[in-house]
Amino acid sequence: MLKAKMPKIPKPIRATFLFVAAVAILLAFTVLDGRDEKRTCPLHDVPLKVGSVPISYGLPVFETEYWKARTEQFPFANSTYGGGCMPKIRRIAIVRYCPICRDAEKEWETSAQPD
Repeated sequence: MLKAKMPKIPKPIRATFLFVAAVAILLAFTVLDGRDEKRTCPLHDVPLKVGSVPISYGLPVFETEYWKARTEQFPFANSTYGGGCMPKIRRIAIVRYCPICRDAEKEWETSAQPD
């Protein structure tokens, strides 16, 4: 039986490969894919974009005014992602969002600030 001789890989290339592999594995466990099936904002009829947002852990408490504005004016802002009550290693989520909803959310937050 003939044995194939494997070429020797230089140490810098091996080290780079191991580093890239470690980063890929780490990202696989720290980034959550929070995208849903919707591709268009039903409010603004524009394509949703893909971006990363922080994951918020714990039970969120929203003021009534914010919740009403969120559901009516910027339902697909998706500026954060709710990760549940128990914190996990994941800190970033990939989401779909509407850029017009994001702008509306920022405008609402600015106008809602007390003077």
